[in-house]
Amino acid sequence: MRILLQFPEGLKQKALEHAKSLESEGNEVFISSSPTYGACDLALDEARSIGADKLVHFGHAEFNKVDFNVEYVEYQADAPLSLLEGSLAHLKGFKVIGLVTTIQHVHQLDGIRSFYERNGKSVVIGKPYGFAKKPGQILGCDVGSAATIDRKVEAHVYFGGGIFHPLGALLATTKPFLAIEPFANKVEFIDALRGTYLKRSRGKVLASLGARSFGIIVSTKNGQHNMDLALLLKRRL
Repeated sequence: MRILLQFPEGLKQKALEHAKSLESEGNEVFISSSPTYGACDLALDEARSIGADKLVHFGHAEFNKVDFNVEYVEYQADAPLSLLEGSLAHLKGFKVIGLVTTIQHVHQLDGIRSFYERNGKSVVIGKPYGFAKKPGQILGCDVGSAATIDRKVEAHVYFGGGIFHPLGALLATTKPFLAIEPFANKVEFIDALRGTYLKRSRGKVLASLGARSFGIIVSTKNGQHNMDLALLLKRRL
């Protein structure tokens, strides 16, 4: 079988290891060097161009159905939980908290919930919503696990790396939002970003009111391409 492997930047160092394993089973293996930003960004054109029988996409859960043989290999990262103790001081005034994370740390949510419950917190984890597949999981384009529990909690807690994922959840909610970044050794409320981004967004909308023509950009990535929506926007504009 001819197989194309696709990795996000943080996992590319594992590419040769997986390639050798599959080759030992008699497969012909290629590795995509292109960046990928999620399961909405599959290397389908590359796979077809080399005549691959299968695309193996690492690091993300299935996003949507495509007309190609795709195997998703979720990647679990066991992040240290030592920062949870320090987060209690930030959450001192909150009794009910919501938990969200990315697919890499979903398997740790039960342990995180148990920690907070032992320390007197009531914990709410949102059910899978939209493109997300796991309870408490958020994507850059799907933060329903946070938005749907906003009315039930007094504060939200994100456990994971970077600002990209919690930023979307922050903008979709109204309660205080604590970000715990275990690998960066950071615990901080990111609420100030909510006002900054909303103000910036409103500014762009106001600036566009005097425009006489608009350009609509349509992504060609498999999980982002939506020509029907683009045409609808054109008609409404």
